[in-house]
Amino acid sequence: MINLLKKLKPYNKEEIEEYKELLKELENDDNGHYFWYLSGGLDFKPLVYFNETDTNKYQTPTIDFFVYSDYSTNNLKKLQQIYDEEKFDIYEDRNTNIEITQMLPLYYYEKDELKKINSENQNFHHSMTKQVINEPQFYFMMIEIESNYFDNEYFPILYANMENLELKKIFQKENIKFDYICGIGDGCRKGGAVYCVNEDYTKFLDVMNTKKFWITDHNEQNNFEVVKNLYRAKYGQAKLYEIKEK
Repeated sequence: MINLLKKLKPYNKEEIEEYKELLKELENDDNGHYFWYLSGGLDFKPLVYFNETDTNKYQTPTIDFFVYSDYSTNNLKKLQQIYDEEKFDIYEDRNTNIEITQMLPLYYYEKDELKKINSENQNFHHSMTKQVINEPQFYFMMIEIESNYFDNEYFPILYANMENLELKKIFQKENIKFDYICGIGDGCRKGGAVYCVNEDYTKFLDVMNTKKFWITDHNEQNNFEVVKNLYRAKYGQAKLYEIKEK
């Protein structure tokens, strides 16, 4: 992931040095275990329920980096508001407080290339958004979670304001592989989705590691083996599955 992060550039010149320092801090903490939340919106519960304490219980890889993707303009407005107004306390209940401690808008594509991609995909997106890649293209966020369950932990997130398959193209180009993919927030539950990421999970297998895990609350496949029920995560019937090769 660090190689991709090095190719991203801050939109704001005054944040360039801050981003350089951030990259130095992250470089030694990247062991190659990643979690991608497809169409994740602002659902940050996976950070709570896939912390190191839980992944040790599941006997699955400890996650170094979380990636979110969502191209809804409503979601984009919420993120922009958080950044502009510095409203960094994003979730709180009696057990947990989630706060953004660092947030930087970043870009991968130059303007001409971005315009070309969106022009070629004018008929792909649905009514909840205007284009497959929005700006800012990415936010880097450092998240701090205070919890009476596992004390304090910090989680880096790369948030992509783009359609899942467009982000996948970047991962293919940069040779990034994921241990976990989450499909709980998929729009087919709320209407308007172009496709169901859970039914079409095979579209994402080529950016997953050999040992791969899928989190969903619907449309399990016959080669999905249950690792853990996630009822306490308040995800309805959500389960953590290991995908076995057919």
